[in-house]
Amino acid sequence: MRVSASSDEGGCDNIWRLDLTTGEATPLTTEPYRFIGNAHWHPDGRRFVAVKWHTTTRSIPAGEIWTFVLDDDPTKPVVNSTRLVGRPSSSTQIGPEEPFYSSDGAYVYYSQNVADGATGVFEYSKDPHSGRRRAGEQSGAWSRWLTAWPTARHDVCSGARDTS
Repeated sequence: MRVSASSDEGGCDNIWRLDLTTGEATPLTTEPYRFIGNAHWHPDGRRFVAVKWHTTTRSIPAGEIWTFVLDDDPTKPVVNSTRLVGRPSSSTQIGPEEPFYSSDGAYVYYSQNVADGATGVFEYSKDPHSGRRRAGEQSGAWSRWLTAWPTARHDVCSGARDTS
């Protein structure tokens, strides 16, 4: 079983692997400045997606979704990382969040604040429940749930995105 957690033991929030047998924790990422959280394992167990948080002049960070590939040696940290989904711009306070792989590993699903999309600035005074989407149960098609926080899909191989 693969268990991951976020810890700031190294000075900045990073992703750690927890060994349930020994109780040992091993750092997988070693980011010195940007916090990394919301890790989700790929079905093959050799990689995971997580959110790397970027702050601007305000304290609210904007997320970017990154994939992290592990070394063959389980005691070693990540050997490669790639940004899958970035922020709309370097000055925005909104971005993708809460990534997870599909069961076959072909897609990464994530949510994104689109209520503040016009300004790119997170607004405190809004109804956070005015927008969500969810996967349709039977067809796999997207069904409308709400509108401000839709879930999007990123094709891991082609890079194509679906937010409909």
